[in-house]
Amino acid sequence: MVLLICLVLLWTCPGSGSKLDTNIKCVVINLEYVNCTWDDEGLPQENCTFRSRYEGGPEAECQMYLKVNDLNVGCRFSYSEEKLNRFTLLHAWLYSANGSVVAEHHRNLINMVKLDPPYNLTVEMKNPELYLYWNSSNRTKAVCKTSQVRYKINHKNWQLQSESTERNSFSLPFPSTQSLYEFQVRVKMSDTCGKSEMWSAWSESVYCGSMKNVNDTDIKCVVINLEYVNCTWDDEGLPQENCTFRSRYEGGPEAECQTYLKVNDLNVGCRVSYSEEKLNRFTHLHAWLYSANGSVVAEHHRNLINMVKLDPPYNLTVEMKNPELYLYWNSSNRTKAVCKTSQVRYKINHKNWQLQSESTERNSFSLPFPSTQSLYEFQVRVKMSDTCGKSEMWSAWSESVYCGSMKNVNDTETHSGSSAALMILYTAGAAVVLVILSCLLVHSERLRVILVPVVPNPGKNFADLIDNYGGNVENWLSISKELQDGFKPNFTERTCPVREYRLVSQSSSDSDNSLSSLTDVSTDYQPMHSYSSASTLPAPAETTQTTPTAPSVL
Repeated sequence: MVLLICLVLLWTCPGSGSKLDTNIKCVVINLEYVNCTWDDEGLPQENCTFRSRYEGGPEAECQMYLKVNDLNVGCRFSYSEEKLNRFTLLHAWLYSANGSVVAEHHRNLINMVKLDPPYNLTVEMKNPELYLYWNSSNRTKAVCKTSQVRYKINHKNWQLQSESTERNSFSLPFPSTQSLYEFQVRVKMSDTCGKSEMWSAWSESVYCGSMKNVNDTDIKCVVINLEYVNCTWDDEGLPQENCTFRSRYEGGPEAECQTYLKVNDLNVGCRVSYSEEKLNRFTHLHAWLYSANGSVVAEHHRNLINMVKLDPPYNLTVEMKNPELYLYWNSSNRTKAVCKTSQVRYKINHKNWQLQSESTERNSFSLPFPSTQSLYEFQVRVKMSDTCGKSEMWSAWSESVYCGSMKNVNDTETHSGSSAALMILYTAGAAVVLVILSCLLVHSERLRVILVPVVPNPGKNFADLIDNYGGNVENWLSISKELQDGFKPNFTERTCPVREYRLVSQSSSDSDNSLSSLTDVSTDYQPMHSYSSASTLPAPAETTQTTPTAPSVL
């Protein structure tokens, strides 16, 4: 009896281990990390210190606190599926500012595993069945996952299907072509690999059927760079009038849109306020679109955790550091680096893009052994990482940044093209100038264009000399009398007789003593009346003596 009383007192004693243990709840998130949270009700209004260790491991303080209003309300720390951490005890303590323990946790996490919801749901009609397909977490094998499907027809009550292991499809026989089907799927760890009692959240809905344009399918809301929410609706089939948009976050007040997006003066969207401090994307956003008569024409009821689109990276720079080429960039400062997953793509010499693997908490990329003779083009995009609520929406690709020798080649080609154009222009201009000058010279008779040379006609050229001037060259050439007189001699010469002597030799057989006699064969020359001096030609010198005859005057 005394022992029983002591046990009861020990159980109800303030500060006992069981009471402390109730304030901390630890969950393994998608076999990636552990989230431990504590209920701050009754705890000191101060930042408590969280320390933990796995059985047999070292104790360490929390490196990443989860905060609300600058107060620590949880801790995220590492987990290893290879070490099977969920099968060992996790010891955790929460200390106040004065160092006293205010909460504890001592248990394994085998039943506290929460996988991510399935994604990429698709439906396909194959008569006579409707098939549903999905993907789920790749952190564990298919045999380790139990899935469950639910669906509803024409927005009526959900119909829950039985659980099934190692499955990623579901078939519905004999669906109606006149109905709208909505499907959702969830998963959890199966008995095969350590059963967990925690289901994932339900996946996003996928629809099939004739009511595709009814209600929830018409409004699409996206968180833009964690700054605001853009909700847009397809105006096809809606009234051609300005509809009224109203929305509220789960637990918040409903309000009409303050900033409408318009096309041709018709409302086609609304910009809704957003607060990352309040983690609005983790709560449901309820929205309604009303026609002018007040009836609801479209609705939206879902959270925005997967619908975050960050701004593209900017300030891309490249730097060559042998033997690597480094790329650096900046990205949105609206969230921490650990919350951003980035992806790089590049192409060489304008060929196909080469997509690199995704990486978290990175703002640089290196390419080993780049070619100095190639042109490299880089682009980067980012999205929210799994750590801070994974989004399926990538940002737009950044503007390109270039590095390499072909950048100058392009410039050279541009300059070469410009130089060729200028050369053609200069040549055409020079040709035009030459043509103009030639025309001017021909017009002023300074230049005569002779395509076929003309053969001179002597008869035509000397006809005037013979016919009109009687052969008088001086008159034909129009030489002045003074010039003609200048060519006449101003002296006279006397006439000089000229006689020719011819030597005739006698035969030596007639007489040895006979002298050779000269035969006078003379030719009289008429006296030459000229205005030049006459010359006497001497007889050539001979060994035979000559006897001149008496000269005769001609």
